[in-house]
Amino acid sequence: MKKAVAQKIGVLALAFLLLASWPLGAFAADTGSGGTPPASVETGTGAEEDAAPPAEEPQPTDEDPSDTDEDVSSADADPSAVDEEPSPAEDIVIPQGSPSSAEIEDSTVPAGETKDDASVAPQGLATIEELLDAARVDGALAARLLSEYPDGDAYFAALDEVLELYYAPATAESYVPQLVDFAAAVDARAAETLARYAAAAAERADQTLGYVPGEVLVVFEDEVMQPQAEEVVEELDGEVLEMLPAEEEPVVAVAELPLDQTVEEAVAAFESDPAVAHVQPNFMYEMIGDVTNEEPAGSAAPDDQLVQPAGDGALTPDAFFTPNDTFMNDQRAYLDALHMREAYADLRVIQPSLSRIKVGVLDSPFDFSHEDFNRTPIDKKYKSYSYFTSGVDSTYYSQIKQPDYHGTHVAGIIGASANNGLGIAGVGNDPSNSSITLVPVNVFVQYKGDGGYYALTTTVVKAIRALVKDGVRVINLSLGGRCDYGQSDDLFDDALYYAYQKDCMVVCAAGNENTNDSYYPADSDYALGVIALDKNSNGTWKRAYYSNYGYGKDISAPGTVLSTLPGGYGYM
Repeated sequence: MKKAVAQKIGVLALAFLLLASWPLGAFAADTGSGGTPPASVETGTGAEEDAAPPAEEPQPTDEDPSDTDEDVSSADADPSAVDEEPSPAEDIVIPQGSPSSAEIEDSTVPAGETKDDASVAPQGLATIEELLDAARVDGALAARLLSEYPDGDAYFAALDEVLELYYAPATAESYVPQLVDFAAAVDARAAETLARYAAAAAERADQTLGYVPGEVLVVFEDEVMQPQAEEVVEELDGEVLEMLPAEEEPVVAVAELPLDQTVEEAVAAFESDPAVAHVQPNFMYEMIGDVTNEEPAGSAAPDDQLVQPAGDGALTPDAFFTPNDTFMNDQRAYLDALHMREAYADLRVIQPSLSRIKVGVLDSPFDFSHEDFNRTPIDKKYKSYSYFTSGVDSTYYSQIKQPDYHGTHVAGIIGASANNGLGIAGVGNDPSNSSITLVPVNVFVQYKGDGGYYALTTTVVKAIRALVKDGVRVINLSLGGRCDYGQSDDLFDDALYYAYQKDCMVVCAAGNENTNDSYYPADSDYALGVIALDKNSNGTWKRAYYSNYGYGKDISAPGTVLSTLPGGYGYM
């Protein structure tokens, strides 16, 4: 009987203990059409005045643009000589603040041709190299040179080359003036292509998407092998950034998109291929926590001053055990609410006959040097902060290289060494620290757009599958968000189901939006969603004002608590 009770203590006490949720935030705004509408560029002229007059004769390519009598944006242009189609400049989106990265090479070419074939300039006209040289210094000149190209594949291939130069993240910010001039001067044939690039640029600049711009996750049919998957991505003008570990699972590719394609357009394109089973964005999940760095006075509470848990009668000295950790007095309310001191007493007797349970903490970087883990066994297989994030596109994200307060705080709640005369006692540990092995893992990267830390679908999925295969029995996810794109995160849910099948419990914070709206992954059928509680003045517990709630959640537990932080202790 006691062994059965201890097994429950070893796993379920952790679940209750994940202390529900220090504040978590929503991360995604409604994306509806897949991005913000393109902004307009003021050129000082109307659409008709911006359009280039049709060239009756090819202009000499060595003409000094400053000597020409024609001004394509002049208000004096003859209206009869102007094409009635709107100027492409009206819908242009100027890329601003684009993060540094290796220049993206788009593989888009006209049907039936290779890029090399399509990039050859018609005889007697400016070559692609000459066109690009002009584009780098004078957008209007590049537009005039391009206008001399006849209709056909060569024209659109040359147009793509110029727009790739202007919109590539590595160079976009440097070419804003040239892009404005090019869009104002280029002929009407370029309008549709310019609109595509502008829409994709608007999406990449939108920091409220809730998913990674410029890429999609492609899940292939079971019979598709990696070489075929790579061919499919290439045929659809994408580039494989990463292949997720597959083994017996379907092949999953992280596909980078061409610069003229939005995520919504890419999803539709890939879903039309019979080799593809599912396509989705690479969602972003957020963690938010306010830290109070004031350390409590700190004293181990005498047994006769400890709070009595409600409903179980008075405790006797034989019924509980109080660890000697410095800040035990500051932990006693939530420890007694969870009956942890009773659990400590039972575990002192029966723990030697039980095996350790591996507990995974998927969070931001953990402080491996913190003093209060000196007696807690820690699996350091995934100690590198980039173990699961190295494949993330550096165009939009950077690696986190230092310990973070959130991951260290969460790990301390679960696994801080108990009864060691320091700091706090983790709820997963018994007084002899022989109940758990802690497996801390970083799944967060820093988004260059707003500087925030986000866990991505890809980083979390890789980590869950790896830890489950390593025998981890409990996984904590103090992260979340709302998938407002219009579809669920199926790839994430598949990983949760995989853990569920392998008898691994995944515990998730409910979130802190004070809403009963769906919140993921806490609301998944394959995870345990935990609502945060706060204590009333009369000693009873209630839902914390910030905590999410609703039928998708499963249990509740105390919320704002004291735990470890890099170099010390604090509340979240």
